[in-house]
Amino acid sequence: MSVLLLGWFNANKLHMDKYVKLYKNLGFQNVKTVTYPISQIMSNFGWLDIRKKNQNKLDKKFDVIHCFSGGSLYYYNLKKINVYSEKIIYDSGPMFPTADCVSNYIINYYEFNNNKKFLISNSIDYFWDIEKKYFLKDQLKNLTHDDDYNDIIFDNKFKYLLINDLNDKIVLHKEINNLIENKKNLDLTQSIFENSIHVQHLRYNEEEYKSVLSSFIS
Repeated sequence: MSVLLLGWFNANKLHMDKYVKLYKNLGFQNVKTVTYPISQIMSNFGWLDIRKKNQNKLDKKFDVIHCFSGGSLYYYNLKKINVYSEKIIYDSGPMFPTADCVSNYIINYYEFNNNKKFLISNSIDYFWDIEKKYFLKDQLKNLTHDDDYNDIIFDNKFKYLLINDLNDKIVLHKEINNLIENKKNLDLTQSIFENSIHVQHLRYNEEEYKSVLSSFIS
């Protein structure tokens, strides 16, 4: 069996090693990990680079794709080049391609003062808009704010598992729940913890976390 692990913003190989070991213990022979800097997700050019770099690098189909936090944004771009799985896991996510979502991540992850959220959101919006207006217009048109984002990360043809913690301030719980409510016939399972933190469910709820994954992939 094969699994693609899409790390969170600025994750590294050492962070992902414990998940590689976990999936190998679950019987996966092919475990592929992808890590990336937050700057790649925050740039229109970064999105283009994801698609270009992985066009002929990754297998087109995996048994499972496991997205940690902002990994859902990376998965969206891989889906654009026909990399997919029929079983998708959003772990501490998904995140959305909006300035509000990215600024919320920055503020809570780096423990910035929440009063700076408006300034950060506007700065991100401005930066994305500048890229679209003045650089590679045809390639960047609607790239960051594609209307099909929600339909691609929640495709009715596939199965989904969401793993989140109610106290995780980085995750936009209300937006996720609203999206799920508006999706019809979606094969989705949610696992909610109350004593974990962002992308740390394996650390704080190891046995339950393993059980949830095992049940979903079986």
